[in-house]
Amino acid sequence: MTTIYENFIQENPDFAGTKRYCNVCGFRFAKFKSFGLKPREAMCPICGSLERQRHLYIHLLSIFPFVQNKNILHFAPEKCFRSLFEQSSAKYFDCDINPRKASYQVDITDIQYDNDFFDYIICIHVLEHIVDDIRAMRELHRTLKPGGTAFLCVPLFPQLYENYSIVAPEEREKAFGQKDHVRGYSLEAFCERLQQVGFSITISKVQNFPDSFRQEVLMGGTIVVGRK
Repeated sequence: MTTIYENFIQENPDFAGTKRYCNVCGFRFAKFKSFGLKPREAMCPICGSLERQRHLYIHLLSIFPFVQNKNILHFAPEKCFRSLFEQSSAKYFDCDINPRKASYQVDITDIQYDNDFFDYIICIHVLEHIVDDIRAMRELHRTLKPGGTAFLCVPLFPQLYENYSIVAPEEREKAFGQKDHVRGYSLEAFCERLQQVGFSITISKVQNFPDSFRQEVLMGGTIVVGRK
């Protein structure tokens, strides 16, 4: 019986090889999907992980031995991580504002859970969609347990850019890089807002990892680790 990977390689022989490694699903390829100029072209053809997800996975591996019976809130859940937690003994709440995209419908600006409820929160490329991001950050901090950890990531700009008069999808795409984004954060502004609502933070940059590993897994993004 052939595996999903073997079937994929038989149908797409140009992906076979050892030049690129997906640390999420463990397979090696001569290239990721259409590997080239755009970030989304660096998608793993097996699990669908992108650069930021391969970066985040390193942090998730560090908590995975400790998730037994822990409450985990995961916004806009990536498929490559959802299956990981669903197979664990964690109390896993995959959520989205759109009920068709996750098991739980949750508004990040009004999280309907008690104070100090979640041990871990995963919120990757969500806050740039939220007009009242400070309110959302307060909700993340409120529902996180003391000693808990939130993994946070947004697309980063050289400097903060917000303009709420921009509402047309094509104009938002031009201004913020995507039709449903409402701002572009700088790393400094993102961190300041998280600290403003009470998070203590550390920053995980890809430059902190060995060049050979970073280039092999095509890892990207900046992960802000927020603690309460």
